[in-house]
Amino acid sequence: MLKLNNITYSYNQNSANPDLLLQNFNLEILDGEFLSLVGPSGCGKTTLVNIIAGYLKPFGGSIIIDQTVVISPGKDRIVINQESDLFGWMTVLENMEIVSQDEVLIEQCLRLTHLSDFINYYPRQLSGGMKKRLSLARALAANPKFIIMDEPFGSLDNQIKEKLHEEVLKIVKQSKKTILLVTHDIEEALFLSDRILLLSGKPVIIKKEIKIPFNYPRDASLKDSAEFIRLRSSMRQAINHG
Repeated sequence: MLKLNNITYSYNQNSANPDLLLQNFNLEILDGEFLSLVGPSGCGKTTLVNIIAGYLKPFGGSIIIDQTVVISPGKDRIVINQESDLFGWMTVLENMEIVSQDEVLIEQCLRLTHLSDFINYYPRQLSGGMKKRLSLARALAANPKFIIMDEPFGSLDNQIKEKLHEEVLKIVKQSKKTILLVTHDIEEALFLSDRILLLSGKPVIIKKEIKIPFNYPRDASLKDSAEFIRLRSSMRQAINHG
């Protein structure tokens, strides 16, 4: 389990009047959970990611993983973001070998992400969806406890994104990793998550918690169901009136 306890953060925290982005903020992510943070641009989602990843040090409070306080980046947390994090001069296999020398594990991760036939390709030879699958495969090969996704599908067109949602969901559920997704896309969060937290305000608060009632596996037809449409409408209203 990952916990944020009373996290406080400001970009001008040394000022006499700091403009607080986070103040006594608390959050729990359960083992094996797919949790999404949803909120408008500028509400502090990426700042939260950077604090959890250890890239930013909070002004106050603590980050606790399995009862241990963490104060820096670690191999137990991997971040996948919107921009490509692949090394363009390396093949698919070489990109994987950056994080692991375990040939069996690498093959398992590439097979899971349907990239086994592309080990000698360079990132420029892959489609946008394949690049994202490679980023996920590499994250899995690093064998972290937590995979943090910060708007990972934002640069993809809707058709590719919808297909990738189904593939990623199957992969992460098979891997049994704990996933934190940060997104402004309501439909994406509803389709992928076990639980969603709607963020609002400054300092940031958790405005609403939504436990997703849909079973796994899920496919695109779920988005046409009455319950999915109802939840999507409810989330939009909550955000728009925030």
